[in-house]
Order: sequence, then C-alpha cells, then structure tokens
Amino acid sequence: EPQERVTFAIIGGVCELKGQDVFLRAVALLPEQLKEKAAFVLIGVSDGKDAFSAAVRAAAEKEPSVKLLGVLNRAEMRKAYRQIDVVVCASREECLPTTMAEGMMYRKICIATDAAGMNGMIQSGKNGLIVPVEDAEALARCMRHIIERPQEYEAMRCAARHTYEAYFTPEKFSEKLIEELGKTVECWKKKS
Repeated sequence: EPQERVTFAIIGGVCELKGQDVFLRAVALLPEQLKEKAAFVLIGVSDGKDAFSAAVRAAAEKEPSVKLLGVLNRAEMRKAYRQIDVVVCASREECLPTTMAEGMMYRKICIATDAAGMNGMIQSGKNGLIVPVEDAEALARCMRHIIERPQEYEAMRCAARHTYEAYFTPEKFSEKLIEELGKTVECWKKKS
C-alpha cells in the first residue's frame, strides 16, 4: 500500500545478536530531511532490564522518527506488515532469519547483513540488499537510497516474492528439509 513515509522495521527481541544498535546508528547517520520522510520501528521485546536493551531504548528515544512497538501478536504483525516498506535484519549472526522470509512473503524490500543465513538466497540488488555486518554506514546508504527513490524498488519487491515462493512456502521448505535430512542420513550411513 502506498505510504506517506517509507517505513523501515527491525523485528526481534532486543539483544546484541540482533543488531538493533547498528540499525539505530544507521538512522542517526541519515540527514534530518530524510528522517522526516521515513519512519523506523523496532518490534519485539525491549524491557530495558539489561544494559544492551536499556542502551537501545535510550538511543531510540533520541530519534523522533523511531518507535518501539514492543511485542505484537500474529494479527497485529499482519497489520504491521501492511505499513512496513523495508524489513531490516541487522543481525551479527543468524542462522535463518524468519523475518526475511516473512518480508519476502509480503513483497517487502529486505536488507540483511552478510552474517545472516539468507545470503545464498538474497542476490543483493535483485531480490534484496546485503550489507556488511556491523556497518551502520552501509545500512544508512541503503536506507537513504530507498527513501530518495522508493519507486525504483518495485522489481525487487516482485523478485522477493518469487524467492519466497521458490524456497519458503511451507511445501517448498518441507521438501528442502526432507531432502537435506536424506543427505545427512546417507552421509551418516557411509561413515558407519
């Protein structure tokens, strides 16, 4: 749905592994006139009880365009995805970020770090964008380009959906899982 502002979301419980601090550093690097054309949301547990969560909350409060939405149930997430334009995975390490698969399912622009386990499925510039882990400046450059030229990303949104259909539908995912389990069993049999 066309939005007045480009909305970027990082989804997951606030912890150092998820890189919400990198996301907020990238937001801080954007010029004020671009921040006015965008919204930045953090979705997930953020109680502020540990030092990292408290620091993320403090950094978010300094940026008027940043909102902490907390935990959302499935119905609320479906509604949120209608407002989100870009899903960001700033993770320092992650095996298979489900938020990227969900973003692709909803035809969102997906930005992931090169430490996220989706790199084999995301072709940077085609069906998503890859930035180096811990690189807030690279993330800010991607954000800036998307804010300035959102209309240039329609083909990427379509390619993201095709990637979802090729790898992440429940049917495709279970087929691939069974295939990989079969390979593991064969490998184990050969070693026995």
